[in-house]
Amino acid sequence: MKRYVSQLVADFRRRTAERLAALGADPAADYDPLATPRELSEGVTEAEHLAEIDRYLEAADGSAETHLAELVEVDLAELPAPDALDRVEAAALYASLNDLIATLGHQVEVIPAPACPPPPLYAMMLAALAEPARAMAPGGIISHGCPTYAPECPLGQYCGCLEYYDYDRFVAAGGDPSVPRERFGRPVLPLAPGADLSDLQGEVDRWIASTGAGYFGELTNVAILAEETGEVARLAARLFGEQTFKRPADEASAKTDWADELADVLFVLTALANQTDVDLSEAFRRGMEKRRVRDVDRYRGGDPADRAPDTDPGGGGERAG
Repeated sequence: MKRYVSQLVADFRRRTAERLAALGADPAADYDPLATPRELSEGVTEAEHLAEIDRYLEAADGSAETHLAELVEVDLAELPAPDALDRVEAAALYASLNDLIATLGHQVEVIPAPACPPPPLYAMMLAALAEPARAMAPGGIISHGCPTYAPECPLGQYCGCLEYYDYDRFVAAGGDPSVPRERFGRPVLPLAPGADLSDLQGEVDRWIASTGAGYFGELTNVAILAEETGEVARLAARLFGEQTFKRPADEASAKTDWADELADVLFVLTALANQTDVDLSEAFRRGMEKRRVRDVDRYRGGDPADRAPDTDPGGGGERAG
């Protein structure tokens, strides 16, 4: 898919540059359809001009049967579905298509939450391309996507306006208006498929900053990490070792509890990485590179007694299988 998406993005960018050149705009600069001032005909007021634009856009004569995709000569059948793309691919397609439709005075405009993954934005672009549309003259722009009412936003929980909506509801119900609006943000969102460790670090940081009590000290978090690791060990002794569960209910929930305990360890470990300025993605990449080089033949058959001793205290005691 990556090669195909790269070809699509390159084609959209090329066509955008050609359209901008035809408009006399600088293809290397960010194109702003509103940068060209509107020129009013003699004797026409601003209100009359805007009313004429509304009539044009609403196509009172029933002539706006062309879809936006046709206007920009994009074949919707050739565009991949959002669930077939990873985050990078979806972001690239969304951005390149938005630049292309901007040359005709159209734009998908939304306010996503910080954790919003690109595929939902790309899905909104596909919906906009399927809408009946007309080309807008320079100096005007038609926005797609944002319904201006947070609960109806196609982005759902990833809508960046939800914190404003929830704050307004809180105040309307008699809540203290001095409460910071940021407290009503929704930073704890499910990580999207394809999310990496930097996404995880960002999500933990947003939760701690907006909902939690702030970061504990490093030594406190190390103690909490040891405590959470002890919970993993206690459950492992019952799930995989010789110890037994005291109650049937504990055994019934053991697999779910196991996942929860591992997630607790991951949360504290991520918090420690955040507060000590560790990039977990880069650290993990270095660790895997070390294992690919140092351990390339370490676990492949032979007598264990013939293998080189592990002199690296940070080796981790891994074994394959």
